[in-house]
Amino acid sequence: MIGASGGAGVFGSSGGGSVVEVRGVAKAYGRTLALRGVDVDLISGRLNLVMGPNGSGKSTLVGVVGGVMRVQAGTVRVVGRGFGVGGVKASMSWVSHEALGYPDLSVRENYELGQALNGWSREGAGEEAFREFGLERFASRRLRECSRGQRQRAALARAVGNRADVLLLDEPTSGLDVGGVHTVVDAVESEVARGAVVVVVTHEAEAFARLNGRRIVMEAGRVAAVEG
Repeated sequence: MIGASGGAGVFGSSGGGSVVEVRGVAKAYGRTLALRGVDVDLISGRLNLVMGPNGSGKSTLVGVVGGVMRVQAGTVRVVGRGFGVGGVKASMSWVSHEALGYPDLSVRENYELGQALNGWSREGAGEEAFREFGLERFASRRLRECSRGQRQRAALARAVGNRADVLLLDEPTSGLDVGGVHTVVDAVESEVARGAVVVVVTHEAEAFARLNGRRIVMEAGRVAAVEG
């Protein structure tokens, strides 16, 4: 099949799992085209690493898939186990490159609010996520009093703790120390093994090398290649 880059092999095989299908997606900011007819499959069972230089459209692609950005053309849908055909947002967690949250609420309150707003109610998920990301000591600290790395850990805990079907992480290792990076990689590995569609935008692909992910390389708003 011919992809948006004009070359073969842009579409991946799901191997019978779940797939987020991106077809003909175009996104513009004013007169600047950030995405130019992107076609790509984001699959379960393998880590999907989205790579490329600054301005290549990586974060915009994740924002479109997550449903937080409108597009000028194209479609995004999910097919596969437990999905039928429909939007990604039915069971999706997203972490942007900025660790978002309510600054005057504590780490725990931010987590619980996210659970309530999204209708998530997995018993014990909060404590499990706090242990996984080393947040027990900071759970009562207001977000604005946390370091950049602690805020990032809190955002990741909210996303991963939900055990979503689709997990979108934009530069998840940004601001983390070596231990934090290892924690993220371990969490990503667990989510891939669980069967989620996991997409990671990163400039630090070497951090995820042991996971043998598919590399989706973007250039100038197009998918230039899919490797692996």
